[in-house]
Amino acid sequence: MRGVVHSIVLIALRDRFMHGLLVLMLVVCYLSSVFGYTALMEEAATAITLAAGSMRALIMFGLMVFGCFHIHQSLESRELESQLARPISRAQLVLGYFTGFALLALVLVLICAVLVALLQPASWSGFALFAASLFAESLIVVSLAIFAGFALKSGVVSVLVASACYLLARLMGFFLLTLTNRPGIGDPLLTEITNSSLQLVALLTPRLDFFAQTSWLHYGGAVMDGWLIALQTLIYVPMLLCAAILDLRRRGF
Repeated sequence: MRGVVHSIVLIALRDRFMHGLLVLMLVVCYLSSVFGYTALMEEAATAITLAAGSMRALIMFGLMVFGCFHIHQSLESRELESQLARPISRAQLVLGYFTGFALLALVLVLICAVLVALLQPASWSGFALFAASLFAESLIVVSLAIFAGFALKSGVVSVLVASACYLLARLMGFFLLTLTNRPGIGDPLLTEITNSSLQLVALLTPRLDFFAQTSWLHYGGAVMDGWLIALQTLIYVPMLLCAAILDLRRRGF
């Protein structure tokens, strides 16, 4: 498993993945500062919100793209088969991939935290909760990318599916709030079917809109927010990793 982790880190450095995201995060921080201070009021708060939200999106989509394409490339080059030829189980292999991607996510989250801290958030307790929940969100995204990478045969399709699932989980709160404020969409039967379907999807998908809220950087967060984030992470990360292990066993290498 240690060899898998080492391989992922080396490939990330060789492909300039970390360097590219670091440059993009610096550019995002600069642009957020410029656009933030053009606001009519709360210039500093606007700059921090833009920077934190943009870097969060960069980290998540960067991890999904790198994870899905790396797994797809390992399958195409038969590197995965050579790894399984060693005395390593499929569960250990998946856990090795998860650990390697989680290390990359930790470095990216730390860089993001340093950059946000330099912008001087108003609430440092909210900043700590933001950084911790950002790492927890990245673990869920990494697990999703691993499952999509193993389950789907195309790297592009796996990235698209993982991105669609992430956006759905991020926007689920908005969808539920929209239905609550406007419960009727015309036909009562269609309204009932839509409400029931959306509530079922909300039960099955993680509520990532609760993670890494930029409002915490200004007003702080509650203890219940941390417990809710930890509970979702402990549920969805093992579930996605188990699904990836089962799919890898189904392939029968």
